[in-house]
Amino acid sequence: FHCCNHGSWSERTSGCAISHTEFRHAVEYLEENLDSATKRMYDVQQDYEAKLKAQEASFRKIIANERTQFEGLYGRMKEQCDAELRQSRAETASAKQDAQDVISMVHRDSHHNVCAVKA
Repeated sequence: FHCCNHGSWSERTSGCAISHTEFRHAVEYLEENLDSATKRMYDVQQDYEAKLKAQEASFRKIIANERTQFEGLYGRMKEQCDAELRQSRAETASAKQDAQDVISMVHRDSHHNVCAVKA
């Protein structure tokens, strides 16, 4: 379809008498372009899906690694906090016992002093 071969299709055909052969060639040309565009679209879609799947796998791996690191860090932090809590409880128990011992000693001494004063 070489009649008025310039510009858009409507420009190429305006004012031209198109033969049956030229029209058939134009239709074949358009069909080829459509087939080519359809194939290209399919290829792009396949490429997109493959890239998306690859990224998904990569992101899942990153998330799994981050989860493992977080769980390890959380575990270590929890162990450290538990150890500090146990130490604090032991120190508190020791301080309570020391206080109880001092109170008992004061009571014993005060009772002894009262007895000494009465005698």
